[in-house]
Amino acid sequence: MRHRRLLSLFTVLTLVLGGLVAAPASAAPTGSTATAVLAAQPTASPAASGLVAAKRGTDLRLGGTSTVLKGYWGTLTGKWFQNGKRMTGAVRFEKLVRGTWKTIRRERVVNGVVKIRVKPSSATKYRIARGSATATKTVKVDNYYVKLSSTERSVVKGRWATPISVKYMKLGKLPSKGALRLQKLRGKTWKTAKTVRIVDGRAKVSLKPSSTTQYRLVTTNGKVASKTITVRVTADPNAIPASFTVTGSGYGHGVGMSQFGAFQMAREGKSAAQILQHYYSGTSVVERATPSTVAVQVFGPEPYKFGGYADTASATRFSASDAWTLRDADGKALRTGTAKDTVQLKQTGSKVQATVRRDGKDEDPIVRGTGFRLTFQGSTASLSSRMGASYRYGELVATNIGGKLNVVEELSLTHYLYGLAEMPSSWGSNGGAAALQAQAITGRSYAIDRIGADRKAACNCDLVDDVRDQNYTGWVKAGEGTNEQYGKIWRAAVDATESSSARGQLLVGADGKPVTTYYYSSSGGRTANSEDVWASAQTHLKSVDDGYSLRAPGNTMRTWTRGLSQARAKEIFGLDSVVSIAVTATYSSGQMKTLTATSGTGVKASVTAKADVLRSRLGLPAAWVASVTAVR
Repeated sequence: MRHRRLLSLFTVLTLVLGGLVAAPASAAPTGSTATAVLAAQPTASPAASGLVAAKRGTDLRLGGTSTVLKGYWGTLTGKWFQNGKRMTGAVRFEKLVRGTWKTIRRERVVNGVVKIRVKPSSATKYRIARGSATATKTVKVDNYYVKLSSTERSVVKGRWATPISVKYMKLGKLPSKGALRLQKLRGKTWKTAKTVRIVDGRAKVSLKPSSTTQYRLVTTNGKVASKTITVRVTADPNAIPASFTVTGSGYGHGVGMSQFGAFQMAREGKSAAQILQHYYSGTSVVERATPSTVAVQVFGPEPYKFGGYADTASATRFSASDAWTLRDADGKALRTGTAKDTVQLKQTGSKVQATVRRDGKDEDPIVRGTGFRLTFQGSTASLSSRMGASYRYGELVATNIGGKLNVVEELSLTHYLYGLAEMPSSWGSNGGAAALQAQAITGRSYAIDRIGADRKAACNCDLVDDVRDQNYTGWVKAGEGTNEQYGKIWRAAVDATESSSARGQLLVGADGKPVTTYYYSSSGGRTANSEDVWASAQTHLKSVDDGYSLRAPGNTMRTWTRGLSQARAKEIFGLDSVVSIAVTATYSSGQMKTLTATSGTGVKASVTAKADVLRSRLGLPAAWVASVTAVR
């Protein structure tokens, strides 16, 4: 009798202490506002299990979940004993439907135990059966939840969000009091932010997140969690940003041929002539006689009055990979040397001084007012002042111009084109051979446009060796790659555009005269009219579609971002502060034409200029600007 009382007391305690188990948050109720639902269900009570013992010692039992939330799964535990022994085999799993037991399926019992998942939509009776022996279990459907809702999903940084509403339901009722934990996600860990006190099933929670944050509610024992809601934090639109992020596309001025566009046109089967006629309106490709010699400045003073390009050193050192000869201006040999020997060229007053160094020792210097010539046939030469370039063709001529050392390379036009480093040679082996040929023709046309009857007095040259004209690196380009692999590809493209060293293909306008062939890396989808970028309009430099540039593989400047400081923005617009910048007008190319800024007090200021002027002022790769975003 005492044992029966203890067993009854244990059963009562089990009923009283039955806890909550987590249920998936996905089935939480939703409403018109953002909601998150906290769900829980009671654990099973062994006393709720039904048990019918059959004859011949068959003992079936069915326990487990007594109540589930609607739409959730619960688990029943079935047991089968035969004369006290745990059995293995099959039992029928059934449920009561309109007063009749219907078999759902057969369940396999292993070592006396079987786990059965159920998902009733309403209170349901289940049973397991073996022969005439059965065990019955009723599973009720109920609803425990917490609803976390907010009509405001974003808040300005530093301000309080609209209080979030909490509604706590337990077994279909609003409890008079209770407590829940409000948690926020930090990294991958949920941290408790505060305890929420429930009164009559409801509460209000005030939030002031410093950044976009996810929140949820959990029970005080931490076992049950609701779905999350996200409160986004936005910048104060009136706060003065520290800087701006400029998002744009393209690289270069935008006039004439885009090189990535030419590459893609070649990949799509267009010829060099078709590429050029697309980018240079009203032109045609013809073969003409070409100059025999071109002079390229590789060291010296600035001939174009640009800033930052002039060589300021008074000396440079010449070296070669093999034999070389130092000559005077008339071609008379003065010194010879090998790879072990070098020559220092130095400005001395209005003259040039050459000093040969052998075995680490300097010989007596030679001074000439008319300068020197250095020849190096069959050898590769370089100047210490010009990194990234070397020379194999022609000869170097050193003179004194206005008290400054000046060095030019005199060589054939073909050899000059061999050293033109304006387009990747590897494109030729990736479907871009026609693009390389188009580049060779534009390079030749540009050079001929610059070669006059007389050289430029400020440099004793026809062209300079960088972006002021065309980027010339000599043998570095012409001999590029292992065993000149890429150099051969580029030289072959040049050769394909000329019939001899004295005749080559040029781009001419409707009047038959060579045209100026500006080019650049890539556009933002359309090229520019020359008058929108610089000063004058030219009939062959008109805006055309350049979707090719955006489709070309390897174009890393298809989109880019750059920073603009608050200090620079104030300087550009003449405002005491800048809170926003917008592109308010564009040219037909899509390049920016007018920028409008707004100050912290609402004052607006606009700047309208040529596209390349705006590009320079903002320090951007190109003038195709999609947006300017404040960074706060």
